[in-house]
Amino acid sequence: MPFDGRDLEIHNPAVRKLDRAIDLLSNEDRWCKNSLRTAEGKRCLLAALIDARARRLSTSVLVAAKELTGKTYSRVESFNDDDATDHALVLAVLRRAREDVSLTQATSIGSAGMLRWIARALLSLRSFPAFRAASDICGGGDAF
Repeated sequence: MPFDGRDLEIHNPAVRKLDRAIDLLSNEDRWCKNSLRTAEGKRCLLAALIDARARRLSTSVLVAAKELTGKTYSRVESFNDDDATDHALVLAVLRRAREDVSLTQATSIGSAGMLRWIARALLSLRSFPAFRAASDICGGGDAF
């Protein structure tokens, strides 16, 4: 939907890194427990974060894990290797962390940044004939 903020995610390196980690663990055959990596090419959540250059987002992942499980984990490995953790939960936590990071960016973009984004969006509407017609009717002419 236009102006829903989703295009802001494209420019957020943290979101892109979490997307990469999600991709690295996209199916259960690519994920493991109790080991950083296996000879078969599987990796744990921490290895996926490292490979996606997202290790600094570990805190966001741990917060998401707490939001979804109610448990506090001090390390990503502890969450990954917990008996209650399965592949589906790992992906759910990564997706929640992605959502949280995306929302944090959207709310912290600042009023100047948001105004620039709105201005660019409004300027892009100038190319639509209906917008030009409405602008002329309202006396806007080239004011936009």
